[in-house]
Amino acid sequence: MIYRLRYDSQFEEFKYEGSGTKRILVGYKTHTGEEYPLPTFQEMCFMMGVEEGSIPEPKYIPSESPDPTPTPKISIKREKSKTFLYEGNELISKTTLKKGILTWERKGKKKNQYKNVTWVAFIEKSRNLVIVYKKGAADVIDVKNGKKKRILDKGAKKIIYSEDYGVAIKTATKKLIFETSNITEAKS
Repeated sequence: MIYRLRYDSQFEEFKYEGSGTKRILVGYKTHTGEEYPLPTFQEMCFMMGVEEGSIPEPKYIPSESPDPTPTPKISIKREKSKTFLYEGNELISKTTLKKGILTWERKGKKKNQYKNVTWVAFIEKSRNLVIVYKKGAADVIDVKNGKKKRILDKGAKKIIYSEDYGVAIKTATKKLIFETSNITEAKS
């Protein structure tokens, strides 16, 4: 309602901080590309012509309007047997898969190698690495701490991709769908 009164001709999109359930609205972007923080409660009352104190204050009022900060975009580049994961322009992880040997490097950490690998992919939201082995087992590796978690002991056929990211593991009877770092089952 406030945006309609003041910014209707300029408004293009809202700006958020955080992700998932922790995502909060912090500002907006105009059609010219300029970004503005949300007005404070006092500014809103002034714009509406309401006397201060005549409306009960909301339970959460930020002390001052935070400047919207864009979250860096995650992107993937592929070259033959190599996959690069970028956050903005910064390389954060790299994989090389040659002759069943996966070499995985992450920013500031030593290289890890895994043998008998047939498929590898990054999960977009969590940035975790998914590996499918020749014998049908599958693991998810946490990019932050490098810990490996077995998600399938056998039966994994291949990874299903969408825009270079892994979205599911196909088995003979079902799909395991990646949602952030959690995995849910769905029949195909």
